[in-house]
Amino acid sequence: MENLGALAILLAFCVALYATAASVIGRVKSKPFLIVSGERAVYATWTLLTLAAAILVTKLLTGDFRFAYVAEHSNQSMPTLYKFAAWWGAGGFAASVELAARHLYDGGRVHESPASPRLHAVGSRGPDHGPALFPQPE
Repeated sequence: MENLGALAILLAFCVALYATAASVIGRVKSKPFLIVSGERAVYATWTLLTLAAAILVTKLLTGDFRFAYVAEHSNQSMPTLYKFAAWWGAGGFAASVELAARHLYDGGRVHESPASPRLHAVGSRGPDHGPALFPQPE
């Protein structure tokens, strides 16, 4: 499980780099598929960071001392509320909440952006967004 958390953080970093590159290249070269791919990568980044934070909180609450963070910031005699509060210790909670809040904000901005092309497999993107990439056969 400890490797899963580290892998989630590493993958989140790589996916965030991809999201940035895909969005910039998609906007510069007018490639709507790359822009949408970058948007979806933002959602994937948030999911991976949430997974890593959930693993850390679970290990804090269960007292899994194989994690260095758990061993440094909690002990077996601590009440559950204090174990959860240990997530705040050394900036763990603050950093996790800040990242989660930023990614929720980014995801909301990406989703609500009127400049963002909404690609659908079939149908139009709506009357205000021009023709669909895959128009329905008539």
